Amino acid sequence: MKKLIILFVIVASCIVKDANQKEKQVECIHNILEQDSLLGSLRNHACEVISLEATILNYTDSLLALDYSNCPNAFTLAFKSHILAWQKLIPEVEAYDSLRGEMHELFDVITAEDIDSSFTLGIKEIWSTWDSVEYYKSKFD
Repeated sequence: MKKLIILFVIVASCIVKDANQKEKQVECIHNILEQDSLLGSLRNHACEVISLEATILNYTDSLLALDYSNCPNAFTLAFKSHILAWQKLIPEVEAYDSLRGEMHELFDVITAEDIDSSFTLGIKEIWSTWDSVEYYKSKFD
């Protein structure tokens, strides 16, 4: 009987630990996405006064500085791939250093001039990696 009680306590503590871990993971995901939303809003207007290159660099540096320690590994990897996709866009916008305006409007201007489609492909990669972020988020909702 005593062994059965000890086994029950061990199993119950594992269940509670798993529930607490999942709760921390969900909270971490929501925190990262909330911070991304705030930073994205700032990003969209920062290029009205600074270059797209500086805007994207500030945005990605801020995202990399967030605390992912309680996030599930798959979500973290997906989100960091998304950040990398943004970073890979930086060389594509360097030629537009003096262009100012809301980010999406500037992206429309650059897309119209995108002769080799490298910028357009970079934007597609950003959306593709965001789809992965959304997918792993949905696994924890």
